[in-house]
Amino acid sequence: MSQIRAIDWRHIALGVTALLLAAIAYRNLFEMSVGYGLEQDIEMLFFHSTASGPPIVLILAIWFIYRRWHRLIALPRRASWGLGLGLLVPCILSYGWATYTGAQDLLIPALMLNLIGCGALLWGTRAPPVLALPTASLVLAMHIPTALLNEILWKFQLWTAEYTGFLLRLLGQPATIAGDQILLPDQQFAIIETCAGLRSCESLTMLTFLMLDLFRRRGLHAGLLLALAPVVAFGVNGLRTVTLILNPHSEVAEIHTLQGIGMLLFGLVILYGIDGGLEKLLAQRSRPAAPRPAGQASPSGPAGLAGPLVASAALAVLVVLSTTLPRWEAPARGSLAFPDSQIPKQLDAWTSTTLKTDLSFLGIVRFRARVDRRYERNGASVRLFVGVGSRDPRYGSPFSPKTAVPGSGWWREETRQISLQPEARPARVSVMRYGTGGRRKLVLDWTEGTEGLADETFRFATAIDNSAWGRPREGVATRISTPLRNLNPSRQAAAEALLLDFYRSLRPKLALVGFQRRDDS
Repeated sequence: MSQIRAIDWRHIALGVTALLLAAIAYRNLFEMSVGYGLEQDIEMLFFHSTASGPPIVLILAIWFIYRRWHRLIALPRRASWGLGLGLLVPCILSYGWATYTGAQDLLIPALMLNLIGCGALLWGTRAPPVLALPTASLVLAMHIPTALLNEILWKFQLWTAEYTGFLLRLLGQPATIAGDQILLPDQQFAIIETCAGLRSCESLTMLTFLMLDLFRRRGLHAGLLLALAPVVAFGVNGLRTVTLILNPHSEVAEIHTLQGIGMLLFGLVILYGIDGGLEKLLAQRSRPAAPRPAGQASPSGPAGLAGPLVASAALAVLVVLSTTLPRWEAPARGSLAFPDSQIPKQLDAWTSTTLKTDLSFLGIVRFRARVDRRYERNGASVRLFVGVGSRDPRYGSPFSPKTAVPGSGWWREETRQISLQPEARPARVSVMRYGTGGRRKLVLDWTEGTEGLADETFRFATAIDNSAWGRPREGVATRISTPLRNLNPSRQAAAEALLLDFYRSLRPKLALVGFQRRDDS
């Protein structure tokens, strides 16, 4: 009995040590943002598109592990060395790369590998199924690649506008949709990013994980609930938008937040009803955890401590990396205005005036520098917008469908692809219309310094731009536009010729924009 007690105490000591090492290694994930007041904090947590909130998700995962602890300790101690080490080695590499690049969100994949790897070293191949839900829930703490997030958010804004307009028409309101705006006879509403519903989908999915855990749902039942959660959230968010439009007091912050929380709870009630229906349809009932098989006692002595020792050693390696591994630092920049120093206010015979950028429309689209001007020549007018890079590439990107749109309320009537000569650069020519009136623009837009959305997603996933192997040029999004009086083909041809003529004057200057030089800032 005394021998067993001593072995138990050694396991307890190793467990406490491992928890302390894990807390130190992943301490950065528990950092909370500075509060802005209760209403704004709640709004950011549940509805803001960039508030992924790793601390909340980590607490949720810890709760899931606690709920499964009795199942884990009931498993026989049979270390799976191949699976455990096969996961811990890439965990250490991923952690080291995340530390070197300063990409804290990449600590989440390392933590996921760490959790399953340590489980395999302690309880073998039976541990991963028990830890599946806690590990899967950690995905909610990861940031969506910024360029992809910009794409998704704009799609959600347009879909929400269409869906809300449909609901309003069902209620007898004569609503018309113009891009991201909903037009009523006496007023208009723009669907901003916090009302687009993406964050509501994430929040309701997180609550669905709790439901799966509470009712012990597995297999097809759990998969269907997780798949339906974003659909329900989007549908409920449309109802929320309708109430914001019809409620004259919706601009009050407290009412705005309460409406959002109320609708989120309404979505949870809907999912609860769906859960009950699936339970009857699939005839699936929660089953208690299987008892520990008889005659399979955990190994004692050094053999029983080998797995916990290796798991603790792996965590110790992470702690050492977090404190000793050097961080990559971006090259120093100078102090000259950028890109104003490279795109002059006068291009050939074109003279310009500076315009105010609609940052509220651009939302989370971020630039390290930008130019927004109107150039004029002999009565002709062209507007130029250039957005360059981002001060923090992990949380901001200049690439978004919005950079091709003149502003809120504009929508694309026609579009086609062209090649800008002489470098055969792919670009897009679009006829944009504002609202339901006759105001139109011909817009020419393109991007530089990127191979497209797949390239941006890969760069974010690997954080390669936060390293010495980053791209030599920052991303550049460019739009030039000119008023279009009507859709007459000759008018369109003349407007396009004007844009291409301006492009030829702009091209030599734009070719220098985005490259990292010491005289850029």
